[in-house]
Amino acid sequence: MGSLITVSLPDGRLIEYVTDGKGRRIGKMVNGVLTKQWIYRDQLKPVAELDGTGNIISEFIYGTKANTPDLVIRGGNTYRVVSDQLGSPVLAINTANSSDIPFQATYAAFGERTLVAGADSWMPFGFAGGIYDPDTGLTRFGLRDYDFRIGRWISKDSSFNLRGETNAYAYVGSDPLNRTDSVGAYMDQECAYKVEQGCRDGCQGVCGGFFDAACVQACIFSAGLIESLSPGRICNNEPWQQRHNCFAESQAVFQSCYDRGGLWGDCEAAQSAYYDACMFASGRGDLAQ
Repeated sequence: MGSLITVSLPDGRLIEYVTDGKGRRIGKMVNGVLTKQWIYRDQLKPVAELDGTGNIISEFIYGTKANTPDLVIRGGNTYRVVSDQLGSPVLAINTANSSDIPFQATYAAFGERTLVAGADSWMPFGFAGGIYDPDTGLTRFGLRDYDFRIGRWISKDSSFNLRGETNAYAYVGSDPLNRTDSVGAYMDQECAYKVEQGCRDGCQGVCGGFFDAACVQACIFSAGLIESLSPGRICNNEPWQQRHNCFAESQAVFQSCYDRGGLWGDCEAAQSAYYDACMFASGRGDLAQ
């Protein structure tokens, strides 16, 4: 699965993106100069936006939406973010001064953003909660970029043929009013439900509760984003490859738990729960042991 690295704009500017080892976009350069950076709390959610020299521009606080913050802290002020049913931010308003509205926008059916007030650059989140680049008009979801002008991804889903689909670039089955794809690897609803429930069941009570959410998210993410654990492989049950990958991912869960101060025994429990959840989500819980 290709990750967008550069875009040459008609005005002659060259946009370059910096991506880390986990596939997260952590920086943007314009004509070779670093202009923005992002720090993440997990695989999908940035918690801070920085300028090119490392100064914090904004901090993001999440609550009610999966990948869109409820609050933005910027310039010493706190702003409430109002978003629609898909997670697209439509309004940012100062919690202490209702006349301070640095961002307001509307969205067309396939995600075209029209600025009503403020500046496009103020709000990095765009259609359906993806990371929006006003220079290119592209929106980043997980590992892929979406172009509202064609209503398609600009790179293909490497697992599309395993799900019996014919279009590797289709965005949420061409139903953007009702569906979202925050990870860039769309699953049908039956498979997505199966994966999420398996992850939640397997991660329940891990590390005394403090690691449950991280375990679930890691499990769901591995099922949807890592190519060897793509939705097609999950739903079509490739058991031996699945066992190998689940074990490798469970080792990473153990290390993350231990790095966060978890006890050795608790982190072993986290690793075991992750592995079982991963195998259960693939429909091969019978091979978990």
